[in-house]
Amino acid sequence: MKRSTLLATAAFAVLAFPALADGKGAKNLIALGDVGYDFTDFSDFDVDRDTFHGRGSVLWPLDGNWNVQGNFGFNADRIDTPGPSFAIDTWNAGATAFWRSQNEGLLGGELWYQSLDVGAGYLDGFGIAARGEYFLSQQATLGGRIAYSNLDGTGADIDEWTFNAFGRYYARPNLGLTLGLNYSSLDTGAGGEGFDEWSLRGEAEYLFDDCDTSVYAGLMYGSIDPDAGTDSDQWGLGLGVRLHFGTSGALVQRHRTGPLEELHTARFIF
Repeated sequence: MKRSTLLATAAFAVLAFPALADGKGAKNLIALGDVGYDFTDFSDFDVDRDTFHGRGSVLWPLDGNWNVQGNFGFNADRIDTPGPSFAIDTWNAGATAFWRSQNEGLLGGELWYQSLDVGAGYLDGFGIAARGEYFLSQQATLGGRIAYSNLDGTGADIDEWTFNAFGRYYARPNLGLTLGLNYSSLDTGAGGEGFDEWSLRGEAEYLFDDCDTSVYAGLMYGSIDPDAGTDSDQWGLGLGVRLHFGTSGALVQRHRTGPLEELHTARFIF
């Protein structure tokens, strides 16, 4: 299957969620859609990045607290530099399998295929991750994720390790406050050069009463440290909309019964 066809399928899966919500099969559909925008400023590089993303996940509960979900997503990065501006389009398709107990937490793994388009060339590869969450109470969750991914093509071979940790507190049943720490180490394969990146992100998500729609907004601060060249601080902000289908109740209940959300990581690779 051509990459362009898979990209169109991923976009359709996200954009079709509102229509599915009104269909006869909506009650049997356990799904999550997410569309949003992020702005990032690399102050010492005089570089800005606008990121538009869309994601969709469909969950199938199995016996014995086991679950499987399919994931689709894409990022469209528009990067403004002192020289020519350029675009990077990244998309992925994969699956997550996990065990989840409503009274304890969850543990699982992810596998995905990804592709990155830059101008006339592209890179593609695979990624794998392990993640877990611990439910401290009905008001608090702790979670973490470790991931490895690779992109190869157009004379480049890129490896990335990503580590994430987060804590979420539900100030109200429909209001979740999340603080996350992300670290990425990327090797471009060109003489061992690459960069390290870390960021601290705070996010608030609010689910409207008697509705399947939530809105969220976040702030980010961090640093990027290239192996060759100068470091740069980075700061950013983001906002978006999530559509929760096949789940009910307050935001905490939807988070713990619906598809797993993607943790915010370095935007260069999923």
